[in-house]
Amino acid sequence: MWRAFRSRYGLTAAGSAERRVAALALAITLMGLADLALTLTYMRTTGMYELNPVARMMVATGGTPQLIVFKLLTLSCSAGLLYLLRRRPVAEPTAWCCALVMGLLSVHWMLYTNSIANPEVWHGMQLAMADGMFVKIDGP
Repeated sequence: MWRAFRSRYGLTAAGSAERRVAALALAITLMGLADLALTLTYMRTTGMYELNPVARMMVATGGTPQLIVFKLLTLSCSAGLLYLLRRRPVAEPTAWCCALVMGLLSVHWMLYTNSIANPEVWHGMQLAMADGMFVKIDGP
């Protein structure tokens, strides 16, 4: 009877893995949206040292709308693929790796936000303007 109950309500090991992948895909999406919000905030205010060359190219060619579309498209594709493949054995380790990368990006944002008030860091960012990696968006 217990086996039938577990199977009916998805409490099997496979069902648990599927739920973990779905939860990780949601967490990845939320961290990605936070990354987008922080990126836009800093690019529109103080400017920022953008490490992602593709994001720099998106801003240079299409401005804010193109950056938003690019980030939302890549985020929805990655989380969507994880969700669609959640029943496959490879999905859970892949989801954990993606969540780890997004978690490390979140830690990077915390360190960046804390260090931006440091005058030495700000001076270094101003020097970085010359190498094309510093991005500041004027206007909306």
